[in-house]
Amino acid sequence: GYKRDIVGAFRRMQDAGHIEVMTCAATHGYLPLLHEDASVQAQVLQAVENYERHFGRRPRGIWLPECAYRPKCHWAPPPEIGYPETPYPRKGIEEFVGENGFDYFIVDTHMLGGGNPLPVEVRREDTLGKAWSHVRHVREASPYWGGNAPYRPYFVGSDFEAHPPVAVMARDPETSQQVWSGWQGYPGDPWYLEFHKKHVPGDLRYWRVTDGKGDLAHKAYYEPQRADDMIHSHAGHFLWLVKEKLRCAPWDGGMPLVCAPFDAELFGHWWYEGPRWMSKVLRWMNQDPELSVMTASAYVGTHSPDRAITLPEGSWGAGGGHYIWMNHDTAWT
Repeated sequence: GYKRDIVGAFRRMQDAGHIEVMTCAATHGYLPLLHEDASVQAQVLQAVENYERHFGRRPRGIWLPECAYRPKCHWAPPPEIGYPETPYPRKGIEEFVGENGFDYFIVDTHMLGGGNPLPVEVRREDTLGKAWSHVRHVREASPYWGGNAPYRPYFVGSDFEAHPPVAVMARDPETSQQVWSGWQGYPGDPWYLEFHKKHVPGDLRYWRVTDGKGDLAHKAYYEPQRADDMIHSHAGHFLWLVKEKLRCAPWDGGMPLVCAPFDAELFGHWWYEGPRWMSKVLRWMNQDPELSVMTASAYVGTHSPDRAITLPEGSWGAGGGHYIWMNHDTAWT
């Protein structure tokens, strides 16, 4: 068993090569809006030190809090959160990530739409470091750099000499929606367990979703066998969806990628059947000869990016900006 040591269990699974554990910022600080570069650096450094203490190795990937990113630029805090200041030079988030030894991070898909393909040339090599060492500026961007599809990794940054290589992968929107959305995705199915209605006393749940828009008083009783049937159906649908996206992905060589990250709390907490769904999906994918399930660092290590881009400022919040975390209710903080 796990002997009440969940982190130790993850460490053993990672050491055996079954999973890869990413890290985050120390306090989940919203990095683009932190006032000082030293604060961003502290958030990343502390995350690395904490990871090493628990896992006995340095992390390869980092989940930027809220997927929030800011490129290298002249920057000043927004007026609503401080006194007016003259913009001053700030490092891009990828510089902190690269200089602290990370290989990759993840952004929301819309960021690619605002990203500019850089006028650079990248030669295919065996490893991330080798490919990065061959990035060089050219005078004009080739048409080859057009169309930043989310089915490949990219090198990110504008000053290639300033930091070690960093790859970025984009969250695939359609596969993510199937698990994130209670309205359009699997968790909202009428046969799954209703999270919001509990029996008092005891806080046990006896009801199913029934109708996502209906009143809690009108929920029907949960039927485990029907829920199991839907797990089977939804796992099959997800497998089909991933394969279809890979078949249709615009590609000119190499292995296309579907990157579909989720919050762990979705599985078993908000979506009671989620862990069983995930188990079935991963087993089926592992048995499918057309698919290869691998960690993010294994992918970028064996399929190095052959394109480089700059990214705009943004996050995965509603509207793609900072509003969810910086608005008239939170500005005082």
